[in-house]
Amino acid sequence: MEMAYIRWGEKLPSGNKSRVYVFGCSNELINMNNGNFVLYKDIRELFKTKSDLEIKREVGQKLDIKNEELEVICKGLFFERDNSEWNEPFEFESKVN
Repeated sequence: MEMAYIRWGEKLPSGNKSRVYVFGCSNELINMNNGNFVLYKDIRELFKTKSDLEIKREVGQKLDIKNEELEVICKGLFFERDNSEWNEPFEFESKVN
């Protein structure tokens, strides 16, 4: 299972093109530019304990992404959270652990 949150060359809201590729794999979101990642279980914990601004800051630091590209990634994460998609571990996630 793999889902891209942002792809290289993807058009950003400003019209610029993304210079990063971040996707979700079996256990984490990973920044393919540098190998940095954030575990799904850590994202779930952030959703329970932090504000959106704090989540954005921590995800940005862990993935080493900022500005408009971070906004696009967090918009996707927050949309999924608001639709209860992060309440429980993903089915594919439990198969790996």
